Amino acid sequence: VELLEGGTRQLQVEDDGCGMTPEDARACLERHATSKLADAEGLKRIGTLGFRGEALPAIASVSRF
Repeated sequence: VELLEGGTRQLQVEDDGCGMTPEDARACLERHATSKLADAEGLKRIGTLGFRGEALPAIASVSRF
C-alpha cells in the first residue's frame, strides 16, 4: 500500500496474486461484492472474518478514475 499526501491525493495497492478479470475489477467496486462465493450455499462455508465487501466501494465512492 502506497499513500500520497496521507491517502488524500493517491492510494495505490499492489498485490502479487494472479489478478482479476476486467469483469471482476468492475464488480469489486459494488457494495457487498465478493469472489469468495460461487452460490448461496457457500455462505454456510465461509471461514473468514470481515466478509462484507464494503472497503473498495467506500474508497471508490470518493475517488476519481
